[in-house]
Amino acid sequence: MKLVNHRVFFHEEFFGARIYNTKSQEEYFFDKNSIVIIKKIFSGDYKNNSIINETKADLIKKGLLTSDVVHIENKNGDGLSAPLRVSLNVTRKCNLRCKHCFSDSGISDPNELTTQELFGLIDQMKGAGTFFLAIGGGEPLLRDDLFEIIKYARENFIAVSIITNGLLINEETAKKLYELNLKTITISIDGLEKNHDKLRGKGNFKKTINNIKILRKYCPTTKLAIRVTLNTLNINEYRELIKLAEGLSLDLIRFTPILLLGRTRNHQDLLVNQKEYIHFLKNIQNVKSKITLEFPGKKDERKWFTPSKEFGCHCGKEVCWITQTGDFYPCIFFGNSFIAGNIRNESFLSLWTKSKNMVKLCGNEICNNCPIFLKCRGGCRARALSKYKDINAVDPLCPLERNKLKFIKI
Repeated sequence: MKLVNHRVFFHEEFFGARIYNTKSQEEYFFDKNSIVIIKKIFSGDYKNNSIINETKADLIKKGLLTSDVVHIENKNGDGLSAPLRVSLNVTRKCNLRCKHCFSDSGISDPNELTTQELFGLIDQMKGAGTFFLAIGGGEPLLRDDLFEIIKYARENFIAVSIITNGLLINEETAKKLYELNLKTITISIDGLEKNHDKLRGKGNFKKTINNIKILRKYCPTTKLAIRVTLNTLNINEYRELIKLAEGLSLDLIRFTPILLLGRTRNHQDLLVNQKEYIHFLKNIQNVKSKITLEFPGKKDERKWFTPSKEFGCHCGKEVCWITQTGDFYPCIFFGNSFIAGNIRNESFLSLWTKSKNMVKLCGNEICNNCPIFLKCRGGCRARALSKYKDINAVDPLCPLERNKLKFIKI
């Protein structure tokens, strides 16, 4: 799929600006000092000097110097004016009944957003300056209009990624996905064959691996990833899973800890404890791989685009989550008491403002005085909320061993 032209979106923010290259589907971030120079370059109102020429060369390298620049005017001094990314569940329908499914997916919700309503959401995202859409479910490939939705998003310059269990992939589906030029396709693999099938159903590991091979064949340049939900069955299989991903010629493997939500409540033996998690983090840090490894707390993993020293993870501050029925959350893992509203009734930017206000958190004494606070901002708020019914509590999987449960008042 080819876009009409090479367009750049320029979006001023409290820290400076973010500039999105529609061709590469990459967003770049610049501080306030750089923005003064970049504005002059975009307008053509400047005289050559070393600083101007250096900045201009950087813009050219990133593919940001073009005659088609769109300025988005909704700067907000109180955090990001719009989320960097929207995670969107397009359906609750699923062909599996995984033991650890956070959303307890299976049957379609009768009130799911229509095609036109999703088009409207995409229009609002583009207008607000949010150009990254992560589509999940349920199983998104069970939605009949999925390719139509992705196509509309891509025509509006939005980079789209999807996460799937992979069972519905075939040659035809893979070719369609490749034509749509997705940012990333992620497939869930939750352990080697025995443990994956224990969680997702007998025989599904081999089917999924076969379909990943189909994807790699027919989507040769698309970034392909697998996501591993860490649990007590697979937490010591990470080396073998990395080798598996390498052997499949994938680009990325992402590890995320299981949460006490959905069907996991009936399978709490799958929950990892702090000691197990710290052991995993310490060991995976030393693993070398030709593919990208993503896991919480990875060194130099991410920048923060939140006001200085603001407590809490990136949910509601940099990203948001929208359900198949339009409910807008800072993070869907926070539960229904954190619904900001519904996109059927309120605008995208209005709900974003509400979401940001919901996560202006006070934190706790341990995190607020921690020497590595600026790296993690207190860790996962969903884990703290789920475990202790307190969104400001210490993350129960804090990677600092001294922050054990005895420090937390429950």
